[in-house]
Amino acid sequence: MNDRFKKAKKIMLQRLVPAQNFRTVHSELRDLPCGITEIPVTIEFNKNYKPPPSYKDFLSGGGFVYGFLRMNEEMVQLNGSKHRKKNHSDVIKQLYLTDWDGAFLLSVILNRGGEYLYAVSNEEVNNLLENCMHPNDEIDV
Repeated sequence: MNDRFKKAKKIMLQRLVPAQNFRTVHSELRDLPCGITEIPVTIEFNKNYKPPPSYKDFLSGGGFVYGFLRMNEEMVQLNGSKHRKKNHSDVIKQLYLTDWDGAFLLSVILNRGGEYLYAVSNEEVNNLLENCMHPNDEIDV
């Protein structure tokens, strides 16, 4: 993993994963199909992570947060399509954010194998989780 982190390009998380396009889901729902414009996301925190109290409702056992990202224009460019395809001819399979003691490794996992690697700050991940949509959020209609 250390070699992967060294290869990671530093970026601002919001470029690829803006909070307004991300929604968490309960762990029981993580394997359900997402929308055709969404990509599954897993965020893994290391065992020493002390989450803010506001995370308690969506941090599952083992330190994982699951969610879906609605693709923005930058993700559409990486994916090669605005929609995910049933035959997996699109590029992106899923996103995985891994806590790396002081930063996070963002892996964009590709359908045909391989990955794009990015380094993002802990603060950006905290901001994402503080400002995204959560399953218990009430929506005003």
